[in-house]
Amino acid sequence: MAATGVRKRAAYLARIIPEMNKRIHARLSSQPVMVETGLTIAQVHILYYLREHGPAAMTDLAKRTGVALPTMTVTINRLAKSGKVGRLQDAVDRRVVKVHITPRGRKECAYYENCMQKNLEALLQTLKVADQIRLEKAFLALADIFMQSEKTTLKLGRRERV
Repeated sequence: MAATGVRKRAAYLARIIPEMNKRIHARLSSQPVMVETGLTIAQVHILYYLREHGPAAMTDLAKRTGVALPTMTVTINRLAKSGKVGRLQDAVDRRVVKVHITPRGRKECAYYENCMQKNLEALLQTLKVADQIRLEKAFLALADIFMQSEKTTLKLGRRERV
C-alpha cells in the first residue's frame, strides 16, 4: 500500500516539477535585476557555484551545470569579458585553467541574491505563516534528498574510476 502512495506522489512531482521549473525560470529571467546586471540564469548559477566552491576547471563547471564544454567556454568568456570571473593556471598542472569569481562577480552575485530575496519576501507574504513554514520545510527536505543523491553519485563515480 505504501509503495502505491509513493508512486502516486512521485508521478505528481514528475509532472509538477518541470512546470514549476519553467515558471520559476521565466519569472527570474524577467526580473529587473537580470536586465540591470546583464546576467543570464546560467551565468548566475556559475557565479553561485564559484562563490560557494571556489575556483574550478571548465570541465568541472560544465559537468556541475549540465552543459556542454563549448557552451561553458562561451559563457565563461562573456563573464570574463565583463570582469565577473577570471582565469588562473593550476599550480600543479599548468595545462589546467581554473575559473574564479572576481570581487565584481561577488558583488553582482550578492546584488542578485538580495533582489531575489526581496522578490521572495513579497511572494511569501501572500501565504499564511503556517503555509510559509510548510513550504520551507518541503524545500529543505527536497534539498536534502538531492544533496544525498549527489553525494552517492559522486561516491559511485569515484569508485568506478578506481
